[in-house]
Amino acid sequence: RMGIEDTIEAVFGKIAITQRTLDIYLSRFQSAEQAVTQCERAGSDGAGNMSFRDGRIVLSETPRAEVISRLELIKNDLNWLKSREIVPAVSIQEPPAIVARFRSMEGGAFLDDLLAADGSARVFVSEDFFLRKMGFELFGVRSCWLQSLLMFLAEKKYLSYEEVVKNTCHLLSLGEVSLSANYNMIIAATRMLAKSEIDLTEFERFVSIIGQPGADYSSHTQVTASALRIINWEHGLSSVKGPASNALLSSLLRNADGLTR
Repeated sequence: RMGIEDTIEAVFGKIAITQRTLDIYLSRFQSAEQAVTQCERAGSDGAGNMSFRDGRIVLSETPRAEVISRLELIKNDLNWLKSREIVPAVSIQEPPAIVARFRSMEGGAFLDDLLAADGSARVFVSEDFFLRKMGFELFGVRSCWLQSLLMFLAEKKYLSYEEVVKNTCHLLSLGEVSLSANYNMIIAATRMLAKSEIDLTEFERFVSIIGQPGADYSSHTQVTASALRIINWEHGLSSVKGPASNALLSSLLRNADGLTR
């Protein structure tokens, strides 16, 4: 969905997956297909959903257009996954006996990704910190998360910082919260705002990374101060100087209760 596969493969080699990953998306596709069929048979404007939340059964309906859009999205993801190499979930070194036992239990199949990464000598890409940590401690697997990969590619000039901003906004829209932004990314986002490549709402969503709960305020304050100097100095950014500065400062300080401002 991010359009950076070719760049990643040019730098790191072919992207591979496990059969488990393919099976998960096949299951998602079948569920999405059933939802569309349900709409068609019922002649309704949406698909009904039933979930259990806070001790209660919750009934909801997803609009028909959203159901169809989701099906197409998963179908595209599935077609892309089918074009990838599937590597076996076999590690180079024999896993500890407890790992083998846990893998055979219900819910233990997630270990396949770690075994495959070790066996194929590939970098393991995952948003799950504890899974990455487990992979390193058990097998010495090298790993990273997606945004760190984007930032690395930008630092090495394989991607522009504008592309990193665009893809970080995509991650935010998917609900990712453990994201970061550096000085170069904020300046790139401000330039995109000045060129109307993103609107103020998108800019505000992007800079919401600054000052998020659990942030290192010392680091975030330094990044913000450096970015504000350029925003207020660079001639091409004069048209967005006010709203961009306000958005940055508001984001930085929104969770700073108790700090000296």
